[in-house]
Amino acid sequence: MGPPYKIDEWTHLDGRNAEWTPLGEDSFEVKPGTGNIITKMSFRDGRVELDFMTPLMPDARGQARGNSGVYIHGLYEVQILDSFGDEPGIDTCGAIYNVAPASAKVCLEPGVWQHYAIDFTAPRFDDEGKVISSPFISVWHNGTQIHDKVELTGPTGSANGSEMKDMGSIMLQDHGNKVRFRNVRFSGF
Repeated sequence: MGPPYKIDEWTHLDGRNAEWTPLGEDSFEVKPGTGNIITKMSFRDGRVELDFMTPLMPDARGQARGNSGVYIHGLYEVQILDSFGDEPGIDTCGAIYNVAPASAKVCLEPGVWQHYAIDFTAPRFDDEGKVISSPFISVWHNGTQIHDKVELTGPTGSANGSEMKDMGSIMLQDHGNKVRFRNVRFSGF
């Protein structure tokens, strides 16, 4: 596993330096309204690991409770949301957004660090650029495997683009909530 990404290793989609709030050496918080951020580094296949913390928002409901997401290649979202106590759905914490719910209910309460480990195999293309093998994703949430080699047939909602690609970045979503991140790391395989 590589070293954690520092805030200066991220940019906004328009190329601006990341304006999210640094909280310490390897952690930062969404600054609502500034936009999604992506890593300057791109990759093909590998494992992304990160810790996240949703804020306590007792008066909010559903998608308004600590909403964010981590996008692999900027295209495939693993949902981040305060879903503590909720049954898994296609839009709750751990879901591959609007594709597959988590297979287990492992979301912790807001204000507590949680962990994702995400294995990703990129699509493969023939010489003419046609997809010959779809991308696959496996996800562990707080140490429990919640997705096992789920085939992705296209980008999920709010993706950074609409076409599958060979290489891409990690994207973190600004959905207007002060979600915190730390120890975002990548290792290729």
